[in-house]
Amino acid sequence: MPEGNFLDLGHIEGVGELRLYYEVLNRDPNLVFLHGVTSNHTMFHPYIEHFQAKGFGTLAYDHRGDGKSTHIPIQRHHTPGANVSDLEHLLEAEGIGHATLIGQSLGGMIAQFYAIEHPSRVDAIVLISTSYDLTKTYGRNALN
Repeated sequence: MPEGNFLDLGHIEGVGELRLYYEVLNRDPNLVFLHGVTSNHTMFHPYIEHFQAKGFGTLAYDHRGDGKSTHIPIQRHHTPGANVSDLEHLLEAEGIGHATLIGQSLGGMIAQFYAIEHPSRVDAIVLISTSYDLTKTYGRNALN
C-alpha cells in the first residue's frame, strides 16, 4: 500500500481545519476510488493492490467526515459541490490530469457529479450500487 498523506483544505466555520486523508501511487493511467457512506478508503485495498500490480496508479481517500479525514458534524458541509471540490483539490495536489473514477454508493454519486463538472478529466466511470439522485431512487432527500 502507498503511504498515507493528508491534504489541508483550509478552515471551515464551526468545524475547524479540514484535512483529507489519502493514499496515492501516481502513475498513468490512474484509478480513483470513492467509497460510500459509513465506509472509508480501506474498503478498496484489495482492488488497489490488484491494479497496482497491473501497472495502474491509484488514489483512494476518506471523504470529509469519514475515516482519518476531519470529522464534520454539520450536515451543510456534506454537499455534492463540497465533495466535487475536495476531489478536484486532491487531483490537483497530486498532479493527476485525468483518471478513471470508481465509485461505490455515495462515491458513485460523487463520480457522476465530478464528471459533469470536469468531463475532460474523466477517462471513464465505474459505478457500484449507486444512484444518480437519491430523491428519485429512495423517495427521500439526500440529507436524510
